[in-house]
Parts: sequence; structure tokens; C-alpha cells
Amino acid sequence: MRWRVPTATAIAALLVLGAAAPAHAESIVLENAQASNARASCTPDGWADGTRRGQSFTAPESGRLTEVGFHAKNVARTTTVSIARGVGPSRVELASQAISFPGTPVPELTSIVLTTPVDVVAGQQYSVIVADISCGPGTTLATTFYIADGTPFEGGDELIGDGVPLTTADLWFRFVIEPTIVDTTAPTITATTSPAANAYGWNNTPVRVTFACEDDTAVASCGPDTTLGEGAGQSVTGIAVDDSGNSTQRVVSDINVDLTPPVVSLRDGPTDGATYTAGAVPPQPDCVATDASSGVATCSIDGYANGPGVHIVSATATDLAGNSATTSATYTVMPLRLRGFFAPVDMDGVINVVKGGSTVPLKFEVFDGAVELTDPAVVTSFTQTPVSCEDWSTSEADPIEVTTTGATSLRFDAKAGHFVQNWKAPAPRAACYVVTMTVQDGSTLAAAFRMK
Repeated sequence: MRWRVPTATAIAALLVLGAAAPAHAESIVLENAQASNARASCTPDGWADGTRRGQSFTAPESGRLTEVGFHAKNVARTTTVSIARGVGPSRVELASQAISFPGTPVPELTSIVLTTPVDVVAGQQYSVIVADISCGPGTTLATTFYIADGTPFEGGDELIGDGVPLTTADLWFRFVIEPTIVDTTAPTITATTSPAANAYGWNNTPVRVTFACEDDTAVASCGPDTTLGEGAGQSVTGIAVDDSGNSTQRVVSDINVDLTPPVVSLRDGPTDGATYTAGAVPPQPDCVATDASSGVATCSIDGYANGPGVHIVSATATDLAGNSATTSATYTVMPLRLRGFFAPVDMDGVINVVKGGSTVPLKFEVFDGAVELTDPAVVTSFTQTPVSCEDWSTSEADPIEVTTTGATSLRFDAKAGHFVQNWKAPAPRAACYVVTMTVQDGSTLAAAFRMK
């Protein structure tokens, strides 16, 4: 047989008249330049009538037969394309496909894309028959090929039939083979985790692992993408597989996810809802925390105070993944209760007029709840502040510590039942002062004085 590469005109004709597009650049296209025919019979009952056209070819390379083309003037509108290995009685059918032509006139050149491509092996002879023949029950369709001069195809096939002379209308035109691509290169696969772990290697939200795959030919499968929840030391395996079965594996490991905040508590310290006197406030509590997953990173105390007022002390713990938890206690501290100054000093807005340079006893009492305090250490300071005699709210200088006169200092007079501080009044006449006593919790007593 004589095969030739199709011309541009022939391929263009396929595009215009055929049902399928021409093969891609890597395809092998075979054309037969010599008319041929096939004789069909139903065995063992003898010849069967019907239109038949046939041709054989030897595969130059291994691959897949994807398309056959032929002149179809003399072929019935509804027929079958049969592809087989070998020719003649030893022909072994590999695939068949029913086809229907569009009507009269039938296109002179017809191209059929095979629904199921047929694998062919280099050097092996294959035959294709178009036949509109029905064989009865228990019979088999058999064929033998002829060429135009009535001689058989090369290969020593036994001839059956009369070798009917053929014309170009019987010419099988075209076979398309897509060579088998030997792909030994594995695809590539990359992985991305989102969000990224923190500096400690932990996440406090679910982690999404996605895979991206590439291949020189085509990727058949990639992944799978996975979302990970709570757990330490987790891993995800992604696999890239190409169309040739080559594969590459990518393992993403050491993924740590902690979605649970730590457990935090206050140890010791003020009790939630409690009320304390100034001297009975418990010391600052400890922050205690546990975390079953990533572990505790920090645990701190905030808001503790022992002065008068309402306070909220809190403990906040953060784990290595960044989860945090807070607990708190609210408590009240009552201020120290002050009484005084007693006589000879007048209070409640009265301005005491004293001789400059004289000694004024400042007498007072301090109570923590119902308990009277007697330790002078409860008093933190005595100060005198020069003020305007016209506007007592306006100070004229910074407060200064008072001067204690005589051989005594601040003391608790057990017999009288109060503290005594002897204040030496400043010498300048017509000057005005506010004397202030402050205790440990910040509470104060103040009295106004005018020098004469």
C-alpha cells in the first residue's frame, strides 16, 4: 500500500465537510492513495448482501487511533464503523461505532472521531470496515480485503470472494493516530497554610492547607485541600498525579491549633462582693492559670488597690496560641473614719484666730470601722498652707510640714483617748493658713487659721 501525508487542501476539505477537526500537530496522519474494498460475509451461511468499504494500515508508532476518514458516496446513511486488529478471517474486532450520515447527498469526504479511541501498537496491522450488513442468528460477519486490481493486501491473507474492481469512490482516505507520550517526569506540588502560625508556632483559629500542582503535560488530581481544627503536631499529605500516573507527595507537618482559652483564677486576695475596712484589705492575689493545649504564656494581675472605694481586681491569662481569659473580683474598701479637730480648734468652716507664734494643740481620733487606731504611724503628714484671707480657696504658697513644739511630737494620749499634735502658729500677723492632717488611706482633716 502507498501512504502519504495529507495536503493542506485535503485537511481544509475535512474542516469544511467532515464532522471532526484535524488532529493536533503531534498526531500522525495516514492517507491511502490506492482504491480498495472489502468483501463481507456471514459465516457459516455464506455471503451477505450490503454495502461495505474497508482498508487496512500498519501502525508506524504506538498510540491511539482517534479518527478515521473515507469517501462515503456508496455507503448507507446508517451504518457501522468497525476497527479490528488484523485482516481477513483472523480479524479481531477492537471497537465498533454506529454512525448516521446527514442525508442526500452524502458528503464525499467524511471524518469520524471515534467515541472510544483504539490503542494501536507500532508494526501491527489494523483494518477498518464500514458495513451496512445484517447477519442472521448464530452467524458471524467475516471480511477479506482487496485492492483495485483484485489482489489481496500484503501479509498473505486468504482471499474470499470475487475481487470486484473498485473506483476512487471506494477509497479509504484517512487515519489519525495520536502517539503515546512517554511521560516520566513527576508533577510538582506546593502547599500553603493559612493563617500562618505565630512566633510560638501556634494558631488560635482553624488552619486551611491548600495545594497547587503543575505538570509538563496535564494534572489528573491534586490535594486534597484540608482544614484542621484543634490539635498539636498535625500533618496533611497532598499528592499530585499527572495523566501518565506519575505522582509527587507533599507533607505539611507540625501544624498546631489551639482553639480553647486557658483556665484562669484568682488565688487568695479580696473576695468577690466583700467589704473591707482600711486595715483589713487582703494582699494582692496571685494569678493562677492552666492550659491543656499550647500552654500558658502570661498570667497577670490588674486593678488591685487597698484604698477607700470600689475596686475590681482581675487576673488575665494568655496561652501560646494567643487565646486569653479573664476573671475578676469586685470589692469595697471603707475609708478610715476621722473625728476632730477637737477644742480648742473649731471646725465646720469656722476661722480660728490665734496669736502668731503660739502653740495650738490639734486633737483628733482615727477609726478603722469600729476600732479606734492608736498607732501614730496611721498619720502620714501634717501640712500648713498659706491662703488668701479674702478667698480661702486660693493658696498663696505650697504646703509645708508643720512645726512640733515642746518636747512632744505626734502622740496618742491614752488618758484622753485621742491623738495630739502641737502646732506652732507662724509669727506674721494678719496671715491666714489651712492646716491639714492626712492618714494612710488619704482621708484628711483640715482647719482654717488667721494670725493676729
